[in-house]
Amino acid sequence: MIEIKETKSFLYLYFQYNPKYVRVIKTLPQRYYNPTSHSWRVPTIYKKDLYSLLSSNNIQYSVLSSGRLMNSKGTGCSILSSTTVPYTQSCCHCYHDNLPEGIKLYEYQIEAINKYLQNKSIILNFDIGAGKTITAILSAIYSKYSPPYLVITRAALIPEFKSELLKYMPSHKNDFVVISYEKYRNKPNDFQKYDIVIMDEVTKFKNYKSKLNSALQSMHHKSFIFLTGLLLENNLQELYAILSVFNKSLFYNFWDFKNMSNIYCGIHKPITAFY
Repeated sequence: MIEIKETKSFLYLYFQYNPKYVRVIKTLPQRYYNPTSHSWRVPTIYKKDLYSLLSSNNIQYSVLSSGRLMNSKGTGCSILSSTTVPYTQSCCHCYHDNLPEGIKLYEYQIEAINKYLQNKSIILNFDIGAGKTITAILSAIYSKYSPPYLVITRAALIPEFKSELLKYMPSHKNDFVVISYEKYRNKPNDFQKYDIVIMDEVTKFKNYKSKLNSALQSMHHKSFIFLTGLLLENNLQELYAILSVFNKSLFYNFWDFKNMSNIYCGIHKPITAFY
């Protein structure tokens, strides 16, 4: 039996480990596993797909909807779920104050901002199109650091980032300086005055032997916000290249990193945070 709790943004699935259940859930386009609570999270846009999959695979489930637990046949049950929903935090309504009317943040975006504000840096490993740009912008705006903030991205994506800034935060458009990785690589000393650096598409410097990676290693900023739509653990050398820029004190060199056989980086989607 799978217990499902519905919220506005997500469906939270709780069950004792069952390989069949896991195999079925993994067929969904987006699904996230929380190893701490041993639960799964599915965006509500896949609600019909989820229920259809469970029914077609003869998997029983109960749904807590509008305060009442419903079973897979749609009839009421007397069971009350006492499971705590993972990732739930009190929404900080101030995050929405400067957003255009009608635009709301998802729970995982609010969680990401809260985690960043509690710590000085964060890596956001969001799915493509999941709103990592606005999450990064709000994280910087509500931080303890004063503008301007430096944004480094691929040259082709500079217009897109500026467009997102104008769309969601027009009043803060002058608080962000957006440059390309090539510009930083050529003149790194010109960009050391910024407290916060947002790096978009961090797989751009996935080669730790490249000139770009070496230039980024010279950074002395107070806070980093890394953005990526791809998994970071595809290759050990690529992971080291990104982490060595994110926190230079983590490892002495790549071989030191490689030899740490018991390393655990805690990477999961949609949010990856290193404190």
